[in-house]
Order: sequence, then C-alpha cells, then structure tokens
Amino acid sequence: MQTLREGVEAVLTRIEVSGFKNLRDVAVDFGPMTVIAGPNGVGKSNLFDAIELLSLLVQYPYREAFRRLRSDGGQKTPLRVLFPPESLADGHTVRLAAEVTADVDVTPPWQMALRDPRSGLPVAPTRTERFRYEVEFRVNERDGDTDLTLVREHLVSDTRGTHIWTSEESLDSDDASNDDSFDVVFVGRDDVEPPPGYGQQALPLLSVEDSVSTLLGHPAGAGSSRAVAAVAAQMRSWRFLSLEPSALRRADDRDEEADITASGEHLASTLYRRAARDGDQVYEDIIDALAPFLEMRTLRVVPNGDYLELRARIGDGPELSARSLSDGTLRLIALAALAVLDSGPSLVAIEEPENGLCCLMTSGTVGSHDIWECQK
Repeated sequence: MQTLREGVEAVLTRIEVSGFKNLRDVAVDFGPMTVIAGPNGVGKSNLFDAIELLSLLVQYPYREAFRRLRSDGGQKTPLRVLFPPESLADGHTVRLAAEVTADVDVTPPWQMALRDPRSGLPVAPTRTERFRYEVEFRVNERDGDTDLTLVREHLVSDTRGTHIWTSEESLDSDDASNDDSFDVVFVGRDDVEPPPGYGQQALPLLSVEDSVSTLLGHPAGAGSSRAVAAVAAQMRSWRFLSLEPSALRRADDRDEEADITASGEHLASTLYRRAARDGDQVYEDIIDALAPFLEMRTLRVVPNGDYLELRARIGDGPELSARSLSDGTLRLIALAALAVLDSGPSLVAIEEPENGLCCLMTSGTVGSHDIWECQK
C-alpha cells in the first residue's frame, strides 16, 4: 500500500533486487510514503535489508557492508546466511538497482561556495537530478568460506549521462599473443567534457577483481564527480529505525555527544545540544509537527544531576518525564525530532511500527521520505 503526500518527493523511487536472501527478480516502486504490509515470512524485512545494504555500500568496504546487516553493533552477520545455500557453489550473483533523486552541487569551479554563519557548512547552489544506480556481486564458497567479488557498477542520470561504468580493458603489450584483459570501473570527471562513448578522459579508478569497495563508496569517486558525491551523500543519509521504548526512556549523560540511534537512544542529549546551540525553537518545532496527532503543551530536556531528562506535558495533564510517557508518544517525539533536525530530503525506513504508532496517522510527521513495515 502506498500513500502519497502532497509537496514531498520520494528520494528513493524504485529498488530492484535479485539473489539476496529470498528475493528473486523483485522490483518495488516507492512514493513519498510507502507502507509494506503482509504476513510473516514473505520477505518484508529482507526488502528493508536490501535498502539498508545500498546505504552501507557507500559507507564501508562491500564485504563489511554485507556483514553489518542485522549486526546491531555486535557480532557481524556471516556472509553465507545472506544467500541461498544451493547457489553458493555455482558463482551466485547478487544484483541491486536503485532509482534515486539527489541534489548536485552546481557551484562554478572558479567560485567558492558561501558558508552558513550558524553552522559553518557550505551553502552551495544545487540542482535536483534523478539517477539510476546498479551494482552486481559474485558470491563464491571455497572450503567453507564465503567470499564476494564486485562484478559491475553503473550510475547514470536522466540529464547528464553516465557517471560510473564498468568496461573491459586490455594490458598494453607488444606481445600479440597476450590477450590478458580485466574489468575496470570508470568515473566521469567533472573537469573534462567526456566525448561520445565515454572517451579517454574518464578516470579508471578500480580494477574489479582487486576492489574492496564500490566506486560510489570510494573517496576517489566522490572527489572526481559531484554527481557521484551527491548520490553517495543521499544514500549515506538514509535512516533505518526500530524505535525501542526502553532506549527512548534511557537517561543520557550531560556530556553525551552521540546522535539519535536507530533505537531512539540519545534523543534527550541530541535535543539538549540543539537547544543549547539554537535556542528553544527546536522544541516548538517538534510540538508544531505533532499538532495534528497530539496535543502537546510543552516539551523540554532538563538536567537532573549528572543526567538529562526529557519531559513533556500532554493536554491538561501534568508534565511527565520520559519514564512515564507512553510508548507511542515517545516514538512520535522521536520521529518529529528527526524531521526537525534533518538538514535535507532523506529516507526514513521504520520497521515494525505497529507498537504504538499508526503508519497512516503519522504520514505527515517525518518531513522526508518514509517507508514503513507493518504486519498484515
């Protein structure tokens, strides 16, 4: 089921997955809000994992990215459990494709981007573009060990052509009998005008066989192309939430520097730091975001000894600490906080939201792009 919200554009509009867990030739189109509903065991969580994998691939070497799925910061996931057992010995292939929108920096090369005096971050003119990203891996198992190899990578935009592609190259040799060739991933450079057919002024960056990361996730890729940098930044910003009341209620140390986690931990310290920097407007913005769903009179984070305590007053009731607020209220506050704190369009994926939240009721809470999983 999909719900489209006026004025909000999806940043992930389509995903295609094949060869990952139980997903075979799966293609899903997304709107600004998408609710994935169905019985247990059909692969809803696997689809979420495929989306998260795309984000992890721009943050970590690709073997590490696969192993971080469902690791919860603890023991890593064994590679072999992510693929069908019968396919491991036959050079199994995993294919992922995503269609996304991203804001590309269009500052002229000779002009320095202005900086926001409040945050110190560059304020660059951007153009929103649509991209299609494809990546393919080969899975092999030898002597009980599972390994991954990058096979192909491709990034194309709907306005400026191809930015990343894979091509077979031959070794330069005077020996006519030497037919050694290998696959190389190329990136189109911003500082040259690539001729038709990709030309020789593109930059070969990765030998596929020797690669440990995707080019989209490699610093050299982002350093050569603003389009590559924009898509990587967009995927890196995606959030994957499974909000836990125990984490939302947990008190933060006054010196805590961490941001809000996937479970909702560090909500209090994150809001406290923002209010210290920008004033109490952050609390008012959260109250305004929740107004259609919740009559929240006050919201604040206050020091309590060495710890920080989130407090809120709902309706005509007394002010309550996070320990006494309902699960649903805490989750709503966390979602609204993410919407207020996020700096630009992004994706928020929320798994198993039936515990205290209604997908459709809260469709306007997060001002980005929402994907929810519900049990049918």
